[in-house]
Amino acid sequence: MMVAPALGVVSRVDALTRALTRQVLRAEIAPGLAVSERFVCDEFSVARSTARVALERLVASGLLSRAANKSARIPVFDLADARDLYFARELLECEALSSIAEYGHVKDAVRLSFAHFDRRAAVEGIHGALDADMDFHSALIGSTGSSRLARMHARLINECRLFLSQHKMPVGLSLEKIRAERAELLAALEERNVHKVRTLVSAHFSFLWS
Repeated sequence: MMVAPALGVVSRVDALTRALTRQVLRAEIAPGLAVSERFVCDEFSVARSTARVALERLVASGLLSRAANKSARIPVFDLADARDLYFARELLECEALSSIAEYGHVKDAVRLSFAHFDRRAAVEGIHGALDADMDFHSALIGSTGSSRLARMHARLINECRLFLSQHKMPVGLSLEKIRAERAELLAALEERNVHKVRTLVSAHFSFLWS
């Protein structure tokens, strides 16, 4: 039995949600495994009501799936799922970032996320860099100012993170390539070059899962 992490001093539900999220994304709970309320209660020594709310949050976030009258499970993603995920992200991000380039502005959170890339890459390698890149894209979507777009995108990002926890990195992906793409995309947004933004977003996703 794995050792349950300490839940900290924030609310029990928030701490449990974070702890479960970490375990799912680190594949410490095997893909496809049922994650029942009793399992969570036993592992984390929490009340059933706390376990229930945390599991509902992970289902809503895309990190767990649940059929009617069944325990939640960690989805098992294959390459067809990856293509669909990145197809959806390309459509959403292409339109959202084009809108930012034409009508909006890049928020400070984007530049802050951009600056964190090298630190994450130095400490965590390619996995940390890819995670930081998804944070960067999330911050870009945040620049639209649309909470609905942000919620849709957050679920896609969670599912992408889950897929990457279950599979190897795409062939040819490197820190240098990720760094260069981010810099070029940020420059195109600040130049308000809509055509270049759309081209860069499409190229990014076609490289990953074409």
